[in-house]
Amino acid sequence: MPLAHREIDAALAAGRRPIVVGGTGLYLRAALAELSLVKAPAESEDSELWSPETRHRSLIFGLDMDRAQLYERIDARVEAIVAAGAAEEARRADALGPGRTARKALGFDELLAGDVETMKKRSRNYARRQLTWMRKIPNLHRIDRSGLSDRQVAAEIVAELRGA
Repeated sequence: MPLAHREIDAALAAGRRPIVVGGTGLYLRAALAELSLVKAPAESEDSELWSPETRHRSLIFGLDMDRAQLYERIDARVEAIVAAGAAEEARRADALGPGRTARKALGFDELLAGDVETMKKRSRNYARRQLTWMRKIPNLHRIDRSGLSDRQVAAEIVAELRGA
């Protein structure tokens, strides 16, 4: 995470407000805190992941939504990915002999097998795990975006930032 830390520090030094968006919960945590990613933490060390301590004062937002709505959006996104030619891209990547990590990428094997339904199911399961992770983040500002437009979600975040 040295690159993320360096960019966050540079933005703060320049008087700007850095915004870290997306990625997994683990990536977000590592970008905001002094989290060692060299080895998986032992069960007794797991509190490092959920500590409220961050390198700099931080506001953390998590977007949530009605589960049925979320799953509909995931299914539609998978369909769009497939329609955009992801299966051909996966076949080209497979021909190059991907490493073990690349082979584990969500949807890779399913695209090769033409199994779109399993790709949707695995994507929904991944989203559920990410939501479980997100709910454990200390001091999280959760926004239920069910029925909200992107503009409305942004307005809620801006209102929180102005109040901070």
